[in-house]
Amino acid sequence: MDSTSMSVIKDWGPPLECPPTSLEAPENCSYSQVVFNKMQTTYQPGTDIVCYFIYSKNFQSAKKDWVGIFKVGWKTTREWYTWVSAQNKNDSLEKQVTFQAYYLPKDDDYYQFCYVDENGVLRGASISFQFCHGVEKEEEILLVTTEEEALKTKEQQIKSQEIILEQQRKLSAQEKDSRALQEEVSSLKQDKLCQTKQIESLQGDLSISSKKMEELEQQLKVQMDLQRNMNENLELKVKSLEEVNSSLVAKLDKCEKEKETFCLKMKELNLALKTTSDERDNMKMELRKMESLSEQLQGQKEENKKVQKLQNTQRERFQELEHRLKEMYVEMEAAQGKGHTLTHQLKGKERENTILLQKLEEIKCTVMQRDLELADLKREKTDLLQELDEVKCTIRLRDMDIEDLREAHKRVKVETEELRKFRYDQGPFEAAHLFYGNPYDPYPTSTEMNTLKCPHCEQLFLERDRQVFQDHVICHEYDE
Repeated sequence: MDSTSMSVIKDWGPPLECPPTSLEAPENCSYSQVVFNKMQTTYQPGTDIVCYFIYSKNFQSAKKDWVGIFKVGWKTTREWYTWVSAQNKNDSLEKQVTFQAYYLPKDDDYYQFCYVDENGVLRGASISFQFCHGVEKEEEILLVTTEEEALKTKEQQIKSQEIILEQQRKLSAQEKDSRALQEEVSSLKQDKLCQTKQIESLQGDLSISSKKMEELEQQLKVQMDLQRNMNENLELKVKSLEEVNSSLVAKLDKCEKEKETFCLKMKELNLALKTTSDERDNMKMELRKMESLSEQLQGQKEENKKVQKLQNTQRERFQELEHRLKEMYVEMEAAQGKGHTLTHQLKGKERENTILLQKLEEIKCTVMQRDLELADLKREKTDLLQELDEVKCTIRLRDMDIEDLREAHKRVKVETEELRKFRYDQGPFEAAHLFYGNPYDPYPTSTEMNTLKCPHCEQLFLERDRQVFQDHVICHEYDE
């Protein structure tokens, strides 16, 4: 604050503590939360002034709120001329505060009432007014002669004030809509961030699962190769076992044929033994007869000699038969031993065949288990792919919602631009045509205004439309 304003405060401001203020520009403040009524275009200096105002429905007043008189063209709430507290005991809808004549301005510049909250933020502003001294009689006569023109100017003033109020209402509604859209956009950005985090986590899980799937596929490939090698080895073993089995079967057939031949030989030997035993019995009977004859014919030597010869021949024949019988017994025992060895070998080969068949069954069981594990892994892969498709669908739906909100925000932006153009196409209300200037124009007598340029599309905005400019820049950033 400069030295002139400090001197004004010392001379005309209240002696109490300074009110809460801020350095926020008036373009970023809201003018519609507190409405001033019963306003006059001029006030008589040297008398107390009563200021009337009304709160909006959503506005909540505080103890440190205050009402000040500002010179038109002020930039921050620190540039007040005088102020009073906004607290009063009036419970009606219309509130009022009184400014004492001692603290009022003495010049004839344009001033306006401003309502400031406890944070130093502007919540309402009135139309501009002047402090005019008493006029002379000639001026009164001139006013009487131009009463119709004054009435016309008042009507124009009332119409312009109504247009300004309507524009103010529309702008406040557009501000609310833009704030709601900004909140929705921020919430959507937060949702999008959460979704991106979820997608990143899901992508991480998916990458981990894909790595696991690749590892499992590699393991499966290795196991399949091992299984193929095992199957090839098993096939070779099965073929060799089949060959061995076929050779054993051939040997068994040969052994069975030999056994059959041996059985035939045994039958022949048994028949021969039976015949030899019968001959032996016959020989024994003949020997007994010969012995009886020898006993009977002891006396007959010639016959005895013959009998001895016969006995010798029979003995020789009997010895030959006994020798032959012994040889047949030896051959029969050798054939029986050979049959026992063949049966023992056959039983050993049968045991080897049963062991090999058991191993073959075990290998088949392991192959079945590997096939089941491979099917489970394929099911897990399909489930993961389905989850990935669902996540992609949710991302597409969120992107569609974001696009809809972008279109709605663009429509609201277009409407605000149209309202702004309509507002400024009417032209600034200058003090030469009206009794008071535009309350939202910081310099009502000048036509030069500061402009803001968009860094993205180089579109120009007025300094007073800083909120619209900020929304426009946010839309560009959101589109990027």
